[in-house]
Amino acid sequence: MQPGAQFPWHSHAGSVVVNIVEGALVYVGADDCVEREYPAGTAFVDLGHGDVHTAFNGTDDVSVLVATFFEAPEAGPLLIPAETPAHCAI
Repeated sequence: MQPGAQFPWHSHAGSVVVNIVEGALVYVGADDCVEREYPAGTAFVDLGHGDVHTAFNGTDDVSVLVATFFEAPEAGPLLIPAETPAHCAI
């Protein structure tokens, strides 16, 4: 991801394991709007199944991540668009 790049608010059909290879990724869940930074060498699990969130590269460098999708659709997008939560400032 380029510096400053952000995924739109979305969810996934199933869980996603995200490994941060280089840089960092900030994950923000719609339930609490807390920014959680994951630096290179860490990983997290996105629960999917309607768990709405966004993520962005808040660094000045390119970030590299590897995402493993479970229950991914055979065709179509991996991201299910969602409305921006009114209570989140991001």
